[in-house]
Amino acid sequence: MTVEQARDLAKELNERLDVNKFRVEVSVDEPTRSFVFAIYHRSTGKLIRQFPPEGILLMAQRLLAAQSNGLLLDAQA
Repeated sequence: MTVEQARDLAKELNERLDVNKFRVEVSVDEPTRSFVFAIYHRSTGKLIRQFPPEGILLMAQRLLAAQSNGLLLDAQA
């Protein structure tokens, strides 16, 4: 799936997941090409929950960077 296709899908999901008390936003974390789901309280705008959490996204970004730098190698016995 391309980044543009992922953005289009995220936009469609945002429109379909619009519920009463909560607002769900779907976005794409470009460095990891992962979907991010964030749930906000509609009246306060406060973030209730995000999946995957920001810490997991940062860890994934670091692992991808380490892999591209050759720091992570596949070991074969």
